Amino acid sequence: MSEMYIKFVLAEKQNPKTKVWDIVTNDFNEDILGQVRWYGPWRCYSFCPDREAKTFEKKCLRDIATFCENETKKHRERSKK
Repeated sequence: MSEMYIKFVLAEKQNPKTKVWDIVTNDFNEDILGQVRWYGPWRCYSFCPDREAKTFEKKCLRDIATFCENETKKHRERSKK
């Protein structure tokens, strides 16, 4: 598995129905790049970038997309039960 430049941390403030994660850099600064949270109109988890985050590179964007896809799948499986 390749090195992760970012990490997904459950946010302190949570939505009662769906989870929210902060996306932070995996370095000493731990800058917040944005959040992954449920977007009802599209019925999936989506990435909401922080307005101050200026740049994203392809590896981080792939990791974010994969994370959103996996969490959407988990949420839908829980909803069926």
